[in-house]
Amino acid sequence: MQPFLADWQSHGRRVLGAAAILHGRFVVVAAALEVPGDISGCGIDASVHALQPVADELGIRFCNPLDVHYRAASGSIVSVDRLTFKQAVSGGLVDGGTSVYNTTLQTLGELRTRGIEIPARESWHARAFGLS
Repeated sequence: MQPFLADWQSHGRRVLGAAAILHGRFVVVAAALEVPGDISGCGIDASVHALQPVADELGIRFCNPLDVHYRAASGSIVSVDRLTFKQAVSGGLVDGGTSVYNTTLQTLGELRTRGIEIPARESWHARAFGLS
């Protein structure tokens, strides 16, 4: 990603970017414009397109963006579709104390403050799946 990040632009403006892998599974790309303003959808798409060849080279398959990621009782990270997650909640395998991964973070500040792994009761998962 370093070559891409060194030349990243959005509407002709330089984007200062960084990338990291969290928990050996989640790619986080952060961006800031040299001149304040919103990064464009094209700028965001460019970062995703830059990741694809890296993933292909390493044999990595990206998850469906609608998947839910949580830490199982065994300690492993599980990625499942929403129906399977709902069944895990109904079956008692997941509750409000289960760690889930919030992949909807919008800012680096959110990531630094709350982290990506939080109890389900403190995330959107609580509302969507009736967890408390």
